[in-house]
Amino acid sequence: MPVYGLVETPLILVINPDRPFKTVPELIAYAKEHPGKLNFGSAGPGTGTHLTAELFQSAAGIKMTHVPYKGSSPALADLVSGQLDLMFDYPVVVQPFVNAGKLKPLVVTAKSRLSIIPQIPTVGEFGLPAAESSAWSAVFLPAKTPPEIVKKLGDALALVTADPEMKAVREKFGSTPLNLRDADLGAFVKSEMVRWREVVRQSGASLE
Repeated sequence: MPVYGLVETPLILVINPDRPFKTVPELIAYAKEHPGKLNFGSAGPGTGTHLTAELFQSAAGIKMTHVPYKGSSPALADLVSGQLDLMFDYPVVVQPFVNAGKLKPLVVTAKSRLSIIPQIPTVGEFGLPAAESSAWSAVFLPAKTPPEIVKKLGDALALVTADPEMKAVREKFGSTPLNLRDADLGAFVKSEMVRWREVVRQSGASLE
């Protein structure tokens, strides 16, 4: 039983600074001129870092080559060293590399710009709203939980989410409130399942 949606965290597209493209339009143009030449790393097949890149490819009408790793750290190390061209990962993961000038951020997959990195445009600003992608977290209870308990827990979580200290923590990680409850949260979850099932199907992703 859906109770309360806590937060959602988008991903940032980062590239090796030595690459010939410096913007999203330039990247897309390059990828269209060189199908399959660009490679992108991920934390592994079927992870958010992988499927977000697949979603971006579909929205942009391009084809790149997936290079899966066992975790983000080795993938980012190869991206910094120039063995990879680009990668999608979460703000808290890539920001140290961006701050050090080792990686260049191009776009964030959020609906709106993030307060901690307001200089990075969203995919929607480039006409790619279909590439919006976020990891999200929510609270659920067993199906037969009494409604009054569901409401009480939901009210408590809403208060916690609105707390200024929690807001500061969210922003540090590049997260924003999901703020969905009950039936609205249930509908959101179903839509996400349908959406990502299709992305997985198109990508051929497998955990085997």
